Amino acid sequence: MRLSSLLSTTLRQDPADPAPAGMKLLQRAGYLRATSPGRLAWSPLGVAALARLTTHLRAPLDAPQPLILAPEGPAEQGHYFGRYAGGWEAQALEVPLLRLARSEISSYRQLPATLWQQRLVSGRPWLEAWVLTPDEEALEAEMSRLQEAYSDLLTRWDLPGQPVAMLPNLLGSALAWTWASPHPEGSLRLHAGQMDSRLASLIFAQGAPAADPMAPVETPDVQTIAELAAFLQISPAETAKVVCYRATCAGHTEPQLLMVVIRGDLEVNEAAVARRVGATTMEPASEADLREVGAVPGYASPVGLSHPRLRVLADTSVVAAGGLVAGANKAHTHLKQVQYGRDYEAELTGNIHQLPAEEETLPARPLGRLEAAGTALAEGVGASCMSSQGRPEPLALGYVGWDLTELMTALCEVHHDEEGLSWPAELAPFDLALISLADGEETIAQAEHLYAALLAAGFRVLYDDRAKKAAGPGVRFKDADLRGVPLRITLGRRALSEGGAEWKARGGEPDLISVDQILARLQAWRTAFTD
Repeated sequence: MRLSSLLSTTLRQDPADPAPAGMKLLQRAGYLRATSPGRLAWSPLGVAALARLTTHLRAPLDAPQPLILAPEGPAEQGHYFGRYAGGWEAQALEVPLLRLARSEISSYRQLPATLWQQRLVSGRPWLEAWVLTPDEEALEAEMSRLQEAYSDLLTRWDLPGQPVAMLPNLLGSALAWTWASPHPEGSLRLHAGQMDSRLASLIFAQGAPAADPMAPVETPDVQTIAELAAFLQISPAETAKVVCYRATCAGHTEPQLLMVVIRGDLEVNEAAVARRVGATTMEPASEADLREVGAVPGYASPVGLSHPRLRVLADTSVVAAGGLVAGANKAHTHLKQVQYGRDYEAELTGNIHQLPAEEETLPARPLGRLEAAGTALAEGVGASCMSSQGRPEPLALGYVGWDLTELMTALCEVHHDEEGLSWPAELAPFDLALISLADGEETIAQAEHLYAALLAAGFRVLYDDRAKKAAGPGVRFKDADLRGVPLRITLGRRALSEGGAEWKARGGEPDLISVDQILARLQAWRTAFTD
């Protein structure tokens, strides 16, 4: 890539717009520009950096195949994975993906299959991949492998030093992580007191099993969690509340009654609930709905209930808890010491709670997301394959998505010094900057010959062939450092006349070497950082 014709200039001062520090570094180095409020344009240099990053992000995927999917309209939104771009938003890609799989996959022998694409989400580049497996067990194993591989990758890039945290599931899948870096300008919220750098940000300690059996307690005219906590003089966190919905779900012809059990101090994440059950519509259940399945409004719980329309979902907050106070399905009565697994069970469990209130959290920057969605979407679309047992089974679907802008910004804030960016060699968009200070025909020809030889040997070269009038030596050196290229080779008239060139690693001291030795030394240098 020749700088004389490259659409990318550097800035000597930070841009005036209120951008994160890493994004300002990218703008100063000429990787991107703000074209309007909230909109960024990546330059050819920036595209090269994104390509290098996505190469490493695709590496953990199992034989990934590229494709291009067009999102479907808003009528079908709400079923699909969220991408964070100023807010979690539905991007209806999974239905066309599963329709494609329905037409192309007929047997479990064609699986697993991994498909990927790069596209813009709300004006920001994302790398997205989908994993298709013949069943949920295989999906969970593959997504767990990817979770570990990506955590190791971010650790290698020193991002956990911020640190990297994994949020609880926001959209309802049984297995889900969001990688996020705590950052004062971040748009996500992490629970400050319960965050772990390598685990979920909301961690519910396993409570001691209830020592005593359930016991009824009279609670006259007590119907809300606040009233119950005040009446029994306990914390809302010591109660289990139910929130009920009437829902139309994939695979069911009749409306279903969803009974969500959650700790009394938390709120239900309705998007997560809808996602878990494949709901196309969901509204608060009526008192008639509750009575039909045997529940009593104001005193409802899943204890003792069984009905074809009833589907119980339990949040991890109650699964992990010991004995809680819950409704008795009897007017003016609750039950003490209600234990999940002993006194009731749920069809589905997982993180289906909202994040805590802002005053209890710290800001974080979302980087990417991994989620095992299971088979619900495939069931709704009719995407199945013949299993090893010789019967059709719905495909299991997983998702991986990386916000490349946020990830690149976070990397820049870790890898920089007073001179500018300092990319790790494996992430640098170029292996080296070749700077030609030659001004005569013969020395220019030597520089061109070396540039061609480097390209032929497979090196990624940023060739500063600008005229002296356009940029003097000092400007060229500063530009190379600002852009973070890990190695600089300079060809000047005096050095060339002696058969040599200046070799300088980023942050190191210059060294004069023979031009004839450049290729061999570069090969050894590249081998050193790839091993």
